[in-house]
Amino acid sequence: MKMKGLVYREFFLSRKIIILEYMFAFIVIVMGILTRISMLYGNMAMLDRETLDSADNFTYYFFLYIPVIIMSCPLFSVIRSTVTDFNGKWMEMQYTFPVEESGWVIAKWIKNAIISVVAFVIGIVNAGIIKSIAEQRLSFIKDSELKAIVIIISLMFVLSCIFMFISCRYKSYNGVIARIAAIAILGYIGVMLYIYRELDKFIVKHSEFDVEQGMGIFLMHEYNKLMNINIYVKLIIAFIICATAVLMYVLTVRQLKRREM
Repeated sequence: MKMKGLVYREFFLSRKIIILEYMFAFIVIVMGILTRISMLYGNMAMLDRETLDSADNFTYYFFLYIPVIIMSCPLFSVIRSTVTDFNGKWMEMQYTFPVEESGWVIAKWIKNAIISVVAFVIGIVNAGIIKSIAEQRLSFIKDSELKAIVIIISLMFVLSCIFMFISCRYKSYNGVIARIAAIAILGYIGVMLYIYRELDKFIVKHSEFDVEQGMGIFLMHEYNKLMNINIYVKLIIAFIICATAVLMYVLTVRQLKRREM
């Protein structure tokens, strides 16, 4: 009962943000369905074949994965519930309850896990609809697309663990957002440098493509390469994800046991 109450409390604190995220994801899903229908039967079907082909992969994968990212993104809900606990002096009262710090962290983990499961189910349904429209028959997503959804949700769950620790460590919206923004900027720069380097090699190797065509083909090449990595690399990545989650759990519990307000 204690854990059930803590989990309910987590959802109550984050309810507005979660509802907004799912509403936004639903809008994107509807836009994706309408876009794919338009490409087959509407105004977009009147575009020339080259333009339509170049837009096909982008719209398919964009509307396949973006709703999953939106629904499972932990940034605002984790920060909201965690920082609110400190700003509202909840933590001072919580320390008088017969609940250990680990229980408080596990309640947040359960909330994030439930959100991830719901995002996974809706993502699978959306993927089936998008693929059925694209192939004009009842279809199910490919194994590579299912793997991609699992990877996205796993990464988002690990991010929620990292954001939780940062929120407990710095305890204010400004401090938390500043550090998360720094991490995001560094990650973005790293990804852009990788894409620039690999795209340059790809364009030089495939000089028959212009930059726009080369970009689309390059992104599909990188996507397929990611989906077909060696089994040992997959195991290493899975280990890193699990180890990061466990490490963040240990650090968060240790930070709470310091009882800094």
